[in-house]
Amino acid sequence: GEVITISSRVSGWLTEMNVIDGVVVAKGQVLARVDARDSLLQREVLLAKLKSIESQIAVVRAQVGKVDQETLGKMQSDRNRLAAAEAEVAALEAVVKQARYDYERARELTAQKWLSQQAMERARTAYEQAQEQHRKALAEVAAARGMLAAAGGSRRQLEVLDSEIQVLARQADEIRAEIKRRDVDIADRTIVAPADGRVVMTFVRKN
Repeated sequence: GEVITISSRVSGWLTEMNVIDGVVVAKGQVLARVDARDSLLQREVLLAKLKSIESQIAVVRAQVGKVDQETLGKMQSDRNRLAAAEAEVAALEAVVKQARYDYERARELTAQKWLSQQAMERARTAYEQAQEQHRKALAEVAAARGMLAAAGGSRRQLEVLDSEIQVLARQADEIRAEIKRRDVDIADRTIVAPADGRVVMTFVRKN
């Protein structure tokens, strides 16, 4: 009959030997086992590392959700504030322009004795008030832009968190790949009969 030589693909101490010369075996029957304690321990260590990394990913994702929710609402609020301030500036520019025209016209008419000094003073006061309101509106625009820029900076924190998640995810993938290699190594430490037959000769003994 055909003679099949069976050997382990890994090295180590033989911890289990279930056959002797001349015994009949069935396909799939466990013939021997090589010590797998070190590989099993390393696998447990890898699983612990993987669990730790997955926990870190969950924490960072929670931070992403929190930052996203907070900054999104803040940015929208600041955009609305800026739009309102810019609209106010645009409206006051027209007011200032009209007030300046009225004041200059009042000066001309006062010089020509067609308008009283008091009326001219009122026109000047109105012009100065319009200028002051315009300056305040410009300051509000600057403040709103500053707030929006700050919110944008906080929003960019999401990019940092996303990069951190990607790094952790790559580490997790590497550990999963290493666990699969350990699984193969552990599986190779169990030697089974490839077919029905009889053991002709053994060349190893249990440690």
